[in-house]
Amino acid sequence: MISAQCSLGLSDDELARWRDEDLSPARMAQLRTHIATCAGCQRRVAAYEEIGSGLRSLTPPPLDVERLMANLRAAMPAATTTSPAPTVPGMALMPERYSWHSLRSWQRLSGMAGLAAVVVISLLAGYLFVNHGRPAPAKVSAPPLTSADLPPRTAVIDMSSATDGWAFTSKALNGDGPVVALHYAAGKWTRVQTEVQGRIHALKMLSPTDGWLLSTARIYHYDGHSWQAVTVPGPGWRLDTDYGAIAAPSPSSIWISTDGKTSADGPNGQPGMLHYDGNTWTRQALPIPDLLWNNSYTVLKISMASVDEGWAIASATVEWMPLGVLLHYTHGVWKVDSTYRGVDFYTVSLASASDGWIGGSYVMTTLRDNGSAETFSPLLWRLSNGHWRSQPIPGGYKPPLDGQVWSIRMLSPTTGWMIAEIRPAHETNTNTRPLFWLRNGQWVQVPDATIPDDLSEYFAAAFVSANEFWAVGRFGISHYSNGQWKLVVP
Repeated sequence: MISAQCSLGLSDDELARWRDEDLSPARMAQLRTHIATCAGCQRRVAAYEEIGSGLRSLTPPPLDVERLMANLRAAMPAATTTSPAPTVPGMALMPERYSWHSLRSWQRLSGMAGLAAVVVISLLAGYLFVNHGRPAPAKVSAPPLTSADLPPRTAVIDMSSATDGWAFTSKALNGDGPVVALHYAAGKWTRVQTEVQGRIHALKMLSPTDGWLLSTARIYHYDGHSWQAVTVPGPGWRLDTDYGAIAAPSPSSIWISTDGKTSADGPNGQPGMLHYDGNTWTRQALPIPDLLWNNSYTVLKISMASVDEGWAIASATVEWMPLGVLLHYTHGVWKVDSTYRGVDFYTVSLASASDGWIGGSYVMTTLRDNGSAETFSPLLWRLSNGHWRSQPIPGGYKPPLDGQVWSIRMLSPTTGWMIAEIRPAHETNTNTRPLFWLRNGQWVQVPDATIPDDLSEYFAAAFVSANEFWAVGRFGISHYSNGQWKLVVP
């Protein structure tokens, strides 16, 4: 809910200074976050902008400076400080920094000459404001999301809070291509024009004024105003380097995975991790498991329990079989923890350094000799005492099962979400996508709640709380709250 009154008690003067970007960066960021959720301040800012628009629409008459000064000199002897200040239309809406000047002028001037002088001075101030005032940064909106933008090839979504978030969708398979950017604020999604291009890989919002976005060969950072491409220093970086996964345990500790494409290493160079400490980028090469020889692998997801502890899941292929790779970050170094033949990892989420979950699938049968491909069964692992151990699929589903665990998000050690795709083995026409809650360490299927079919393709979710999350899929953005789905965009 948007507050009807200002909880910070902002004065008109400070609100006007925020509008003119005349405050410290820290105060600007604080007020920007507050105003996004404060209806009272939004109305006051709108009134301020309306006054500015009115001033900009005025065409000042030619000024006769000599006549103006003569009128002022003639009026000054007759001025009185006891004359009441008249009510000027619109003055109640004016910020204090403008209204106090008007009051002082009225106290010093009287008679028709004084009134004329005030009118002329007001017109002159409006003229100077139009031509020399510093405008606020423009918020450029793009056309609404349409069916022509869908279905996307890739989609990402993340919420910095229940009232602010971003979603991006792209139809690009490789290289550059148009990207649809949507911003959630003041209770609605708005399409925003950005410079983002390429195939979208990952999004992480740390706050309404701090976010990171990965696309093909580019890293973008959001500073509360716009998304700007970030240049990562270092010799030998190729423009087609892919950035795949991101984790941010703090604003001064950002981890981004790379596919290792550099001019020195060739097209299949060693994968690595980029780390940003708030000032400097560094790169750490990731070790290659012996089973892969000189082949590389792709990091899919990173989850950090703290700035000192984390896990990442990666994928590779060996002799037509998937190979799951587990990477562990501890003591300042990323190391390969284990590899698993026949395993595809999809998601990892840590509640703490000693508790977390991994979801994915594993090869159940392989019948390539008679023309059949592999079938996959859902996989669910839990971190316990530093080791990952298999857990039964919740919900009372009886094996053998086909499907996979798509997404897990831990909100706390005892609260989380899981989205899976489950069907009885070899029954391709029977398919369910259940939602699960983690309650007191146990996964429980949410009654009468499954992922709609229209969200099954190119699906991504942003979990807000124990009963709310947003999802982006091939038909746009949907909202889940208290057991109900609602299609919001388009």
